[in-house]
Amino acid sequence: MRVFIANLDYRITSTELRELFLVFGNVTECNLVTEKENDHKSKGYGFISYSQNIFAEWAIKAMNEKELNGRKIVVRKAKAEPKTKANKGKRPRINVQRNPLFAGAN
Repeated sequence: MRVFIANLDYRITSTELRELFLVFGNVTECNLVTEKENDHKSKGYGFISYSQNIFAEWAIKAMNEKELNGRKIVVRKAKAEPKTKANKGKRPRINVQRNPLFAGAN
């Protein structure tokens, strides 16, 4: 299960975020969202993936609205799974068949 973490201190690193949430269970992925420009500065939110749903539930219960570096963080279940490179930004393909009766008609 993926967990969404928001209102993070902009100085936090992905390593620090992983270590903070590792106490609740096996973290399979840690993704701190950063800006592409501006030296990859944190946008103040990220995601943690756990190997088991129970670990995510424990993290949400324990960490939601806790103060971290002077900021009250928001921790909740992520709404959607991450987009893969294969389907990122692509629209679903629609197969349109032309009616031969109207082909070339003006």
